[in-house]
Amino acid sequence: MVRAGHASDKIIIMIIARLSGGLGNQMFQYAFGRSLAIKNETELKLDVRGYDFFSADTTRRRFALAPFNIQAGIASRAEIGRVIGIPQNDLGRMFSRFLMRHGWYHNPRHLRALDLDFHENFLGLTGNIYLEGQFQGEKYFIKNSEAIRKAFSLKPEFAEILQSPIVNEIKNSNSVFIHFRDYANDVSALGSHGNSRAEYFAAAIKIIQEKIANPTFFVFSENLDWCRKNFSGDANLVFVEAHRDYEDLILMSQCRHAIISNSSFSWWAAWLIDNPEKIVIAPQRWFAEEQFEAQTENLVPKGWIRI
Repeated sequence: MVRAGHASDKIIIMIIARLSGGLGNQMFQYAFGRSLAIKNETELKLDVRGYDFFSADTTRRRFALAPFNIQAGIASRAEIGRVIGIPQNDLGRMFSRFLMRHGWYHNPRHLRALDLDFHENFLGLTGNIYLEGQFQGEKYFIKNSEAIRKAFSLKPEFAEILQSPIVNEIKNSNSVFIHFRDYANDVSALGSHGNSRAEYFAAAIKIIQEKIANPTFFVFSENLDWCRKNFSGDANLVFVEAHRDYEDLILMSQCRHAIISNSSFSWWAAWLIDNPEKIVIAPQRWFAEEQFEAQTENLVPKGWIRI
């Protein structure tokens, strides 16, 4: 029997980040959670229940951070319930959704960032925190950027892609990745984002050609046919057949420069490039919808070129 006041009674403080979306979104959510955990000298755990096939939050996405050297455990229902104040059995989850839907739930430890604005006050949070939101932009984790870079290196058992011949081509050329994110098969994302246009990529390629000598453009996309039809001219283009998502992201990050889409996936590939003189071209317009576009002031790092 444990007596009150004993060392084993110590309350464990933790940060829990709820993961949602694809790989790029999960990386943002992890990065802020990990940075906050470092600041508070505490543990980060991840709520991945939204990727459970039997969950009410079922999604086509999956938990995608397993290949990386992240420092985070998986949060149990009991741990989540303790932090947000509502038991996380099936009945408790239904009850918490009911309260949220009617605006009756408020817990200062449950941080719900439902927009894309940068909230500087979030950086000073202490104690038990449950994070739910996008947290997109390097300002959420820049003070711990080295730890985040290490976290997004591949574990040895997933690093076979680094032995691929394409890596030698990338390393031995003035390499620039081009990423075209095709939202055509995701109706909701296409409506809010919109695809980057061929004119954008043509202008970006021209800027790179004016700034560096003999660039080789390595093209990544789930729709390489569109890229082959729309990327032309005198550019030296290498079309890279698709690999697993984390493998493509790491291959892209091996390049020296980048032309990205309005995509968190290619944002991270560009951010991870280890070249202090890298040139990154990003679209001036990130979202098709005005309400989201107005929140992107801090999304693209200063120094990247927006056109």
